[in-house]
Amino acid sequence: MNRIACLAFLAFGCLVNNLHGHPSMPNQAISAPTIAQLFVTDSEVRLQLEIGKADLPVFADLTTDGVKENPTVAQLRFFSRGWAIEADEETLRGKVVIVESRHRVKREPVTGEPLPPDGTGEPVIFVEVRYPLSRKPANIFMKPPKADDGATATIGLVVWHRAIPVCDFDYLKLPTGFRLDWEDPWKSRFRGLRFQRYWNFPVWMNFTVEPRAVRMEVSARPGVAPWAAAKPETLMSQFSLTIDGKAVTPTAEPMKTLQQKLGRIEETANPAGIPPETAFRRYGFVVPVASRPAAVTLKAPFINGKLKEVPVWVNAGDNPQLLTSAENVLEWGNPSGKLDALILTATPPPSPPKPDRAWLFPSLLAILAISHLWIGPGRPPFRSKQRRLFARLALAAVVTIMAIWVLGGRWFPKPTISPVPDDQGGRQLVHRLLADSYLAFDCRDEEDVYDTLAETISGPLLRETYLGIRRMLESPGELGKARVRNVDVRSAILAPLPDGPGYSARVTWIIEVAITHLGHTHNRLTQLDGEMSIRPRQGRWTIASLTVLDQRPATEPAK
Repeated sequence: MNRIACLAFLAFGCLVNNLHGHPSMPNQAISAPTIAQLFVTDSEVRLQLEIGKADLPVFADLTTDGVKENPTVAQLRFFSRGWAIEADEETLRGKVVIVESRHRVKREPVTGEPLPPDGTGEPVIFVEVRYPLSRKPANIFMKPPKADDGATATIGLVVWHRAIPVCDFDYLKLPTGFRLDWEDPWKSRFRGLRFQRYWNFPVWMNFTVEPRAVRMEVSARPGVAPWAAAKPETLMSQFSLTIDGKAVTPTAEPMKTLQQKLGRIEETANPAGIPPETAFRRYGFVVPVASRPAAVTLKAPFINGKLKEVPVWVNAGDNPQLLTSAENVLEWGNPSGKLDALILTATPPPSPPKPDRAWLFPSLLAILAISHLWIGPGRPPFRSKQRRLFARLALAAVVTIMAIWVLGGRWFPKPTISPVPDDQGGRQLVHRLLADSYLAFDCRDEEDVYDTLAETISGPLLRETYLGIRRMLESPGELGKARVRNVDVRSAILAPLPDGPGYSARVTWIIEVAITHLGHTHNRLTQLDGEMSIRPRQGRWTIASLTVLDQRPATEPAK
């Protein structure tokens, strides 16, 4: 009973690891001294080894000179060390076809995908061994080599069945085996808990609540019902979507084709040119909204029968929510305290200042009084020409004063000094402006990004900010989509502007950028110091100028 409980616990741990466990840090097995790739095709099993210097004794000192002197002896020594491959319990007879010195293949540290060669890799001995197959086996079993003293090599292993990776890179320490599914190689699996493929779901969903749209993406293998050979327009019957308590019908977007590769899945521009076992279809649906909603509910009744569970990644989060046939409803609420809580609003600026018109009324009375004294009835006579000139001047003065009274706010505004908020209020104001600027890039359409950003940034700074944030989110070398997940304003020192309402601010803030690789997320923290000016425009505060003085990796996480 205890053994059964232990196995159940391990199985549950494997499931949790499958949902959470794709490393956001480099996979250490990719940098093992020896790299082994095993390729299973319809006609043969092909083993490729990159043997580091430290592991050569385990492989019977297999060197290029030794093979050239006596190839037969070299092969016998290689296989005598215990490296054996069995197909359905029958030991396969292999042949070493290549032994040569090469540079180690450089690989992406998370997925293990090969990087372009640059001729600077560590020197290794490259070995290729081929094992012919007389039939398609149901099982493959392999046993790594051992030295005479029992020492083993440190081997990072990945296995391919046709074009699909059966597992991600992992350490090969003990004999292990895997079963083969020749009708659908995607279903080929290792025995036990090691050597699992992280991306092992036939269907998964991405659910994103943007400032201007709510989006759903369903990615599925072509043979999985109800997604097999279906048009996107007909698939909306599989969903029920409610936004802020109102049922809505999304619009279908064009279907895209994805390809499963080592450690990741990516969109392909040539669907007809990829192996069928690596293909996924992505169906997109969108609902435009005026602003980020407060609550969204998604019901997925298609999760039933053979399709028992579907992971859903919400807003590119680290961990998915698992929808099952018993619990197939996803409820999203606008969280507080995070960037997702902002709905593109800001503290309204003070009302435009009223001009100082206190001097206008006394001036008008003075002109009328003087006019009465000089040209009124009973006054000393003047020549008619002088009287007419004075009357015209008085009339012009009266008209001028009345015009200033009515339009003086435009001609002679009184500069006002904005009251400086306290420390917390200043940080809140700056936080909203910065967060709304970054949040604009959650929009999918570039036009929506630009229009949303224009609500926070004003003047010539708009285009400069758009290009700067876009470059930051599309940094070269990143594998996935990046978005600013959080903004933490550490300090904001505000001072009133001397030429009108608004503030100058010296600001220090930290941004947390999440880089998502279809299910796993890397976080990058950056601290920035800058100076900005904040001015009102159309009833809301905007950033009128911004100068970044310093930018460096953050040593503390964003709060």
